[in-house]
Amino acid sequence: MERIFRRAIAAAAMVFVFAGCGDEDLIFAGGTAGPAVAIDLTTSLFELRAGETVTIGMQGRDAAGNAVTASTPTIASGDASVVTAAAGAANDNFAATATVTATGMGETIITVTLGSLSETLTARVGPGSMLITGPDTVGSGNDGQFAITALDINGAAASGTPPLDWVTTNTGRMVVDAAGLASGRGTGSVTLNVRGAGGAGATKTVVVAPGVFAGTLSATTGDAGALLTITRAADGAPFDDDTEVNLSGEDAWVESFTANDLVIGVPSSGVAGAQDLSIVNIGPGQLEQKTTFTANTAFGDTYQPGNTTNDCTLPTTSPDLMAIRSANNYVYFSHGGFGTGSASRGCQNGGAQIDHYFTLTAGASDLNVDLFLEWDNGSDVDIIVCSDPVAFTCAFTFFSGDDENEDGSGVTIPAGETWYVVITMWVAGTDISNLRMGVN
Repeated sequence: MERIFRRAIAAAAMVFVFAGCGDEDLIFAGGTAGPAVAIDLTTSLFELRAGETVTIGMQGRDAAGNAVTASTPTIASGDASVVTAAAGAANDNFAATATVTATGMGETIITVTLGSLSETLTARVGPGSMLITGPDTVGSGNDGQFAITALDINGAAASGTPPLDWVTTNTGRMVVDAAGLASGRGTGSVTLNVRGAGGAGATKTVVVAPGVFAGTLSATTGDAGALLTITRAADGAPFDDDTEVNLSGEDAWVESFTANDLVIGVPSSGVAGAQDLSIVNIGPGQLEQKTTFTANTAFGDTYQPGNTTNDCTLPTTSPDLMAIRSANNYVYFSHGGFGTGSASRGCQNGGAQIDHYFTLTAGASDLNVDLFLEWDNGSDVDIIVCSDPVAFTCAFTFFSGDDENEDGSGVTIPAGETWYVVITMWVAGTDISNLRMGVN
């Protein structure tokens, strides 16, 4: 153990000789020992494992640092349920020794007395060995309580409450407090570590899984393309600028957000019926939570419910882009469900797939619009603006490409006329495309 002095000892001439760590000899140059003014202990803080016994040295010192042997220090434990302390025999280094035995786990103060002098040292007792108990899975945004099963150095159950240090290997996924209460954050596997006084430790692998979203949805069922408002619970983590949403793995476009509400365009996942709607990167903890949303159709959307109908006939009515744009920041819709090959192509390129038709109607003056289209896969999707898309009377050049965005800037609709905006897969592409179109 490390030798320390609990009081300053001054002397006109003294020589310290340290042989190394442990109970080494101290040699002082001085006269006959005077009254004790300090108590020299081998340590002021030590840690034990339950069932373990250690020996400490105790020595009175006079003002010159000489050993006082006329009387010996006595020792007492502050809590015998944690440690007991008993006087021992003198040895070559100390006028007295004491044996300290860890009887149970916890922390207590040991007091050493010599006449009117007293010194204290702290004893912390941890398990001889331990096992972490608690859940194997913690939900993101939820808590899990962990504890230990503690044994002494002989394998018997250890009593008392041990001082413990809890940590996790990935605080981005889970954090834990001094009482073993863990809070799930980002999803994935994490290792929980605990260390007790005396050096015993244990680990446990825990999976942080998506938590249950406790907020509300403005609708629990609907079509792709509709706006859906997600409202957090009163005590839920706030939404922020990197919070994302997906439906059965298909990412949604975010229309807008505040700390309390997140508005999305419902994506088309290619699956009808109830499915997981997941919200990820919630708040500073980057939480992931999920709830259930029921899709009315696999591929259809709110503007074209019969998205998989093989019919190239122009609809008698089509949604008006400016009316949609007056309510939304963007227009959201899906496009897919025809498999591959020529069946996946739009009507304007010899395919059988019905296209998305939207109208633009000019009033007394020409209508100037900018169109911008984004989607989430590599399909070749085009914007075509036509007065008669069935006869393929199109006064404007295709705005085409396959880089997941199209720019149809500067389109002018003559005064008093209604034109059609056609969204089409020009060549065979991936079935599911969640599209977002901006209209300025």
